[in-house]
Amino acid sequence: MWVQITLGVLVLTAGVLMLLEVADVEAPPLLQTVVLLGGAAVFGYVFFASRDDWWAALPSAALAGAAIVTVMDMSPAVGGRWAGAAMLGALGLGFWAAYLRDIRHWWAIIPGGVLATMAATIALTGAVEGPTTGAVFLLGAAATFALVAVLPGGAGRRWWAWIPAAVLTVAAVAVLLSAAEWVLLLNLAGPLAIMFAGAFLIWRALQRRSARSGKTSSPTPGLSS
Repeated sequence: MWVQITLGVLVLTAGVLMLLEVADVEAPPLLQTVVLLGGAAVFGYVFFASRDDWWAALPSAALAGAAIVTVMDMSPAVGGRWAGAAMLGALGLGFWAAYLRDIRHWWAIIPGGVLATMAATIALTGAVEGPTTGAVFLLGAAATFALVAVLPGGAGRRWWAWIPAAVLTVAAVAVLLSAAEWVLLLNLAGPLAIMFAGAFLIWRALQRRSARSGKTSSPTPGLSS
């Protein structure tokens, strides 16, 4: 009951703050931070108190991220892209917490990994060149799908996740090659990869035919003299 009452008080306070904002009355950032952290704490308690309430990790992480952004916005030098990276990183942690609580929710790996990758990409903006930042995002997304394939949880094998992981990796390499102006090598890589795939298919067909021929020509047990 106290959880519901506390949450109700926080929601009521948030409504008052929004009403003050509509009336062009700016609420103190410290008060906003306290309200947001209070909501994050309430949902965090629900998450840790009951194993079935894994969903509470998501609003808890979102409110904690919003509180961090509110604090960072107090300093113009710290805000900007760092605030966006902090918010996305907090949301990603919420999804990872939901997965770690119950690995049957393997789907949470995808938003968790993508949000963490977006946070890293935003943090790198300005520090590295544009194509490199795009390659970092593609590699992070590829790593996310690779984790979907190898991490435990859920029912059945998730081999299909290797397909987007491979495609995203190739795209990241293509972006890096384009940034390095290795256009000739990139043009050669496609035909060579197709030739390799064709040769591999021919080799597999010959291997299967050889295996079938060996089974057919082998003597039947008990009939040899």
